[in-house]
Amino acid sequence: MRQLRRLLQFLAVHRRWRFSHTSPTGQGERGGVRAAAAFWAASTGELGEDAAPRTDTQLAVEAVETHALFLSDARPAVVAVRVALTRRRE
Repeated sequence: MRQLRRLLQFLAVHRRWRFSHTSPTGQGERGGVRAAAAFWAASTGELGEDAAPRTDTQLAVEAVETHALFLSDARPAVVAVRVALTRRRE
């Protein structure tokens, strides 16, 4: 329930943001960030409390930092996201 509430809060804030994209690449990257944010908000249990973002700001940062993993239509494995997070934090 807590995860769903966090996702809904993030999406409510995200709807207020306005972005413009001058290229298809920019549109794709925006989609990657949105997919990453949804993943992070919904995957707290899978990632573990130590890896999961605790605030909306942390959620946004993790989404931007890991968006490349979400550029394809396939959802990345949780282990791939944890590896990327570990490398980034080292």
